Amino acid sequence: MQRKHYSFFTKTLSRVYLLSSDRRPPPCKISIVEIPSGKMSFRGLCACLLLFLLTLLISPCSSVMGIAVKDLSLPSSGHLSSFLNDLKNLQTRINYTFENVYILGRAMTHASYSHESNKALSILGSRVVEGDVVLHFLDNNVDITAKDLNRKITEVSNEASCASSGMRLGLQKIVRVSARTNSSAPGVVCDAFRAIFGAVVLDSKSLDAGGRVFMGIRDGIGMDMALPK
Repeated sequence: MQRKHYSFFTKTLSRVYLLSSDRRPPPCKISIVEIPSGKMSFRGLCACLLLFLLTLLISPCSSVMGIAVKDLSLPSSGHLSSFLNDLKNLQTRINYTFENVYILGRAMTHASYSHESNKALSILGSRVVEGDVVLHFLDNNVDITAKDLNRKITEVSNEASCASSGMRLGLQKIVRVSARTNSSAPGVVCDAFRAIFGAVVLDSKSLDAGGRVFMGIRDGIGMDMALPK
C-alpha cells in the first residue's frame, strides 16, 4: 500500500529558524507520521495526530520553534509576510539581490527590537562608506591634505547625512524597532542605512560590492553632500 509522507512540518520549522537566527538549524529528529492512502478510522487519525504532537514536544525542534517565535516577535504570519515584502522591495531600490535575505533582515533590525540587531553591520557599513569616500577624493586629487580629507569624510558620512539618505530610501518604514522606539529617529535610520552596506559585504564577501551599492544609492537618490564627479 502506498503511503504519503507529510514532511512540510520540518521544512517550515527550518525556514522560520533561519529567519530568526544566523546559525544553521540543528538536526531535527522528528518521526514523520505516515498515513495510508486508503481509508482510516477517526480513532486512527486521532492516534496519528497524538503521536506527532508527542514526538514534536520531546524533539530538539520544539525548542527551536520557541526560539524562532520569540526572536521574530511577530504576532502573525501577516506581519512576517509584510516584512519580507519590504525587504524584497528594498533590494530593488538598492539594485542588489541578497543570496541570504536574512542578512538584510538583520540590517533592518534595531537593537531595541532584538539582540540580533544591526549594530555590527552598521559598523562595517560605516567603514565601507568612509573607505569609498576616501578612494573617491584621492582619485580626484591625490594631493588633498589629511585635514581636508577628514572633513570630506565627516561631511558625507555623518549621522545627519546618512539619516537623510536613509529616509529617502524609506528605511524608517522598514526597520524593526520596539514599541517605545521612534523608527524615524536619525540614529535609528542612520544605523539601518549604514547596515545595508555591511550586509552587502557580508552577503557577497566583497568590500567592493558594498562600495558599489553605496555609490549607486548616492547617484540614485542624491546625498546631502554630493561627491565630485
